[in-house]
Amino acid sequence: MMAKLAAERINEEQLADLKYSVEHMRDNLDDGEIFLEMSRVFHDTVAKGSGNALFGYLIHALLDMLDGSVMGMEYSERHRRATLDIHEKIYNAVADRDPEAALIAMEEHIAGIWRYEEKHYPEALETPIAWGAVN
Repeated sequence: MMAKLAAERINEEQLADLKYSVEHMRDNLDDGEIFLEMSRVFHDTVAKGSGNALFGYLIHALLDMLDGSVMGMEYSERHRRATLDIHEKIYNAVADRDPEAALIAMEEHIAGIWRYEEKHYPEALETPIAWGAVN
């Protein structure tokens, strides 16, 4: 839904930020740390571009889980290339102001993340998430 709304509502500054994140990901495929940071920027920008403040807040809470780095997940260059490709597809749909294409591309991306984590890190999907200490 965020990508669909972003295609309808994103402003030019946010669109430039989205493009920058994709370009910087492309330029740093060999650097996992920079790549993950640009992936975070990408998802954060899509959320903000949706124009729905709730999405912006939620994505901040979910970004570490989306990339899996907190849980020790690592992504090969092949996987980073696939992520770049789908981010470019989402970016192009948003830039073209095509909500349906943006929605479909983001759904494809999320399904791909799920498949990858099921295959390579099934135990991570079964691990409870600790949101903070309970006093």
